[in-house]
Amino acid sequence: AVTITREGKFYYNGEPVTEPHLIEKLRGARAGGAEVNLVVSADEGALHGNVVHVIDLAKVEGISKFAINVERSR
Repeated sequence: AVTITREGKFYYNGEPVTEPHLIEKLRGARAGGAEVNLVVSADEGALHGNVVHVIDLAKVEGISKFAINVERSR
């Protein structure tokens, strides 16, 4: 799971990551051999472009199944 904050920061499975580290994590998940389903959660204030960028990064690493979640403020 990748989370994108309103400020454009990335979290992978709850851990803060930089973009290069995120790419490594995505590559590692795919290298495990199993089919990977990526869940992308974004704050409702996150930029659409950041969400698309994360999906593009995952596609480059061979991940093609996604679920997108918007985290709304309560």
